[in-house]
Amino acid sequence: MTKPSVINEIHRRYFEAGADICETNTFSGTWVAQADYGLENMVYDLNYKSAKLCKMAAMEVEKATGQRKFCAGAMGPTNRTLSISPKVENAAFRNITFLQLASAYKDQVRGLVEGGCDLIFVETIFDTLNAKAALFAIESFFEEYNVKMPVVRTCDVVCSLSLVCMCMCVCVVCVCVRARMRVCVRECLRVCVQLLPSLR
Repeated sequence: MTKPSVINEIHRRYFEAGADICETNTFSGTWVAQADYGLENMVYDLNYKSAKLCKMAAMEVEKATGQRKFCAGAMGPTNRTLSISPKVENAAFRNITFLQLASAYKDQVRGLVEGGCDLIFVETIFDTLNAKAALFAIESFFEEYNVKMPVVRTCDVVCSLSLVCMCMCVCVVCVCVRARMRVCVRECLRVCVQLLPSLR
């Protein structure tokens, strides 16, 4: 927000280099994550303006090259988890509820959609319950405002057993979030060919 020309240029250079899709700079764009910095009240603007900048770059390159470019609204995992207690002495404790997290995600979705995103990326979520909160928020927003656009879910696979950070296998993650959502798997430590057995 303080250097929009810099962000726009980053997106534009990726598009000019051949990228078809660029993500908004909104990985931590919920009030849950922004509370660490006292910026909860800036969440809508962060998402709206980030989407505008990405979409503007997409349209500039599209006009120059004649090739379609897309803006993806990035929704990150936040700094809280619904599946694990942050207190080792109290396994039942949670520092956020499902509905609170879904509400935070819904605020983010509104900014991204109204800013002009072509699709939504539920990005790098290590906890499938967090992912469900994000997908619930997206579907609620779409239904309430009669919006339709693609939604992609990505997860990081971090070990040779094809497990995500919460020790769930890729197959289980796909089942957990499959309803009406496209699922992409992005790994961070190994070459993609090692994921093929899990995906098959």
